[in-house]
Amino acid sequence: MTAFFHRWREKISGSYWLKSGLFALMQRLSVSACTITTFLLLVRMLSKEAQGLYDLLMITATIFELFKIALLKNATITLTHNQETHRQQIQSASLMLNAALTGVAVLLIVGLYVVHTALPQETMEMLLFYCPALIMLVAAHHFEIQLLAAADFKSIFWVQLTRHGIIMISVSGLFLSGYAVTVADLALVQSVGVTASAITAWRLARPLILPLSADALFGWAGKILRFGRFVAGTAILSDIARSADRYLVANMAGTAGTALYSVSGRITNLTDLPASAVAEISFPKTVRAMAEEGKESVANLFEWSVAANWVFLLPVSLLIILLPEPVLRIVAGAQYTEAAPILQWMLATGLLLPFMRQFGNTMDAIGKPHLNFYINLLIAACCIAAELTLLSLAGRTGAAMGLFVGMSVGCGFAYATLRKYVPIRIAGVAMKTFNIYKQSFAFLFQKLKPTHE
Repeated sequence: MTAFFHRWREKISGSYWLKSGLFALMQRLSVSACTITTFLLLVRMLSKEAQGLYDLLMITATIFELFKIALLKNATITLTHNQETHRQQIQSASLMLNAALTGVAVLLIVGLYVVHTALPQETMEMLLFYCPALIMLVAAHHFEIQLLAAADFKSIFWVQLTRHGIIMISVSGLFLSGYAVTVADLALVQSVGVTASAITAWRLARPLILPLSADALFGWAGKILRFGRFVAGTAILSDIARSADRYLVANMAGTAGTALYSVSGRITNLTDLPASAVAEISFPKTVRAMAEEGKESVANLFEWSVAANWVFLLPVSLLIILLPEPVLRIVAGAQYTEAAPILQWMLATGLLLPFMRQFGNTMDAIGKPHLNFYINLLIAACCIAAELTLLSLAGRTGAAMGLFVGMSVGCGFAYATLRKYVPIRIAGVAMKTFNIYKQSFAFLFQKLKPTHE
């Protein structure tokens, strides 16, 4: 047994892809464990209205973070590798854009507070108390990007675990103390977690950080913006398509309706975890396959990646679709069982997401990020149109139905677009999914089969 683990340790330490994939998966699993634990405590501490309000804050903050990271990360990493002699200027330009975007967001929040908008006082206090988190994220994101440029996924794992682990521990302390927590308190908890992660990132990335340089600062900032615009636009559109239902429901049914969607979304995100990990690991392999082996190899990798996700998704999703109420009762309590139809539709949509993730990966890898952007723009428009229509016809469940309809239409357009460049086949995905099941069961039966001396 010791020899077995020793061999595996040698394989992991000697393989860039295996080691990177392992830490990427560990990061997603640990972050998910922390956020789910935090969520399970919060639904027992907050009213539906407060939970819905806090969820809207986190959705908005996540979209902003996603936009910044998408705009800066790939551009900074690519330019750093291609222009190593200008690394100092690239780092400085990236930090300037990072700080400028955050400055605009903070000034907007403070401005809204000063002019006494129609937003409720509780909402404004929550936004104001989240400003320290936004400011500290400037440093955290800057250091994380440098770690990513150095392919230091182990350090990224520790940075993310620090942030979400401290938030989980803080919420656990508030839960055990019986303190009547408010959404403003939770915004401050987020600031504490972000500050701790920024300090951790600084300690780990310190050898990679160069002194600031004003040399050609705006020129390099322009290059970063030109490079990152399609990536950022695609990321935002994708997130808007998946989050618009909660904003629309909040407008129609209040934040209590948003809480029902958030509970369902947390469960759906668990089933989406393998798709996220596979997409992150498969992207560099797709780039290399396109460069070295051509489109047939890219198509084969696409089909196997989607099949690997469906092997897990199909049984888990079907089980929860058949038994939504017991799952909701266990996860969030009896007060959220009315979210059962919402959960069922969201899980059905989740079955389409592995295809869409690999579509985006493949289009970027073959040098067509602009087409990826336009397809995601179309999907976002289809989802919002379908959600608005079905909300008026079917009530708050209609938004989840609309998301499924819009995503299904988008998948059709994505498939037709991808087929023009890569010879993928839906039948190939289905056959590979069946083969994985077949081989897995054969392996299992072989291991369970009694041996006769």
